[in-house]
Amino acid sequence: MKVEGAVRRLISQFQRYSTCSVVDASSIRVLNTPTHFFESLLDGVKHAEKSVYLTSLYLGTDSMSKQLVAAIDERMGEKRGLEVTVILDYLRATRGRENSVTVLKPLLEKYPDNVKVFLYHSPGLSGILKKVLPERLNETVSLSHIKYYAFDNAAIFSGANLNDSYFTDRQDRYIKLGDAAGVTSTWQRVLDGVSKLSYRVKPSGEFSQPEIGVVPFEQPSEFKSKAKALMSSLIQPDIPSPSSSSPPPHLHHAEVEAGLDAKGGKALVFSSFQFPHYDVVEDEKLTLALLSEAMSDPSFCLHVASGYFNVTEEYLQVIEGGKGKAEVFLASPKANGFYKARGVAGHIVPAYGLIAKEFFKKLEKRKRLGEVGLHEYSREGWTYHAKGMWLSSSPTSPPFLSTIGSPNYGYRSVKRDNEGQLAIISLDEGLQRQWQGELDTIRKDCQPITTSTFQGEDYSATLLNRALCALCKKYL
Repeated sequence: MKVEGAVRRLISQFQRYSTCSVVDASSIRVLNTPTHFFESLLDGVKHAEKSVYLTSLYLGTDSMSKQLVAAIDERMGEKRGLEVTVILDYLRATRGRENSVTVLKPLLEKYPDNVKVFLYHSPGLSGILKKVLPERLNETVSLSHIKYYAFDNAAIFSGANLNDSYFTDRQDRYIKLGDAAGVTSTWQRVLDGVSKLSYRVKPSGEFSQPEIGVVPFEQPSEFKSKAKALMSSLIQPDIPSPSSSSPPPHLHHAEVEAGLDAKGGKALVFSSFQFPHYDVVEDEKLTLALLSEAMSDPSFCLHVASGYFNVTEEYLQVIEGGKGKAEVFLASPKANGFYKARGVAGHIVPAYGLIAKEFFKKLEKRKRLGEVGLHEYSREGWTYHAKGMWLSSSPTSPPFLSTIGSPNYGYRSVKRDNEGQLAIISLDEGLQRQWQGELDTIRKDCQPITTSTFQGEDYSATLLNRALCALCKKYL
């Protein structure tokens, strides 16, 4: 009954900030390794009948990324009507002489009518910042961070990008929905809106201006105004406003009851998005609703993963001041993708170490270390990029809810970048076992963080590290 009550409250809250679809729990498969992720991408392309839709921060220039493009080429040769849409971040996809655009250009040249490649440029990078910030550093301002990989009505949701490290030795999370037309239609409606805000790559390699007719970095205010109107019209929560008493149009009583039936084999899938530059912050609201519910019951246990742990003050206050239990899985310094980076990027790992230490001390001060535990991921030769949440009725019970997508729950995810994620609720035992297995996969390579952890050499920080962390925390 306790879980049922929490689920009902969460459904009521989530419907205000997201669109829900009911799917068969048996159609949801957790992929536990980068290899499975890559193989599933190739398999999705191989069996696509009508469409392939790939949205990521970028596409790599390595051999495995090119293998994925070659698979698309092969399938398009077999299926002449196949439509391929790719949406990437402008800055990240054009970095370097060989980049995402050059890798995709042969597809554009060969199938100009069936392949569409879009590059989203944030209006946050404009004016003097656009002129003075060099390559790489300019990416700190704002990015399109959404990940979505769909093949007809099937889709893979993940925090992973498309390059060889994410296919081999970078720990992430991946969930495949085998048949979820309601979910894919929601995401593609929203992402089609993003494409209208983006540059389109021509077969020649040149870029055409965004369809809305405004250049984001030349007229940022006008761009934001038009983009806000467009994206607000496309983000359609089941209940339009908190004050609405009308029945939700997409999720009805019978469907809620089916989702609550442990033997019914159903899952409720909520899609939420964050476009902070356009005042679309539904994902932040959904996340706060989840944190608040999880932290309200002392028997509940919330499991949180973040590749770049830097939670906002709003999220932090709920965790610190709550009653519920939680465990947080974050990257050890060596597992951070920026470990041993040169130049300005060399300050990133010490900054995350300082942020983790600050969080630890706050928990210690509030006497919450007994209920909230921090764990660092460390595996030889691997980096850590996993993100998402799981909610269990107790520390020893399997999760009945999981979120998955692009947000790291930090300042970037809430205030700067475009993000999207799923919140899935299910009492189906098979799906809950998969979630538990996913948690166990991450947990086996994690060690508890204690006071002595921060005395290690990898957590040392210079005065410059500390100053830059204080100055740039809200860009991390």
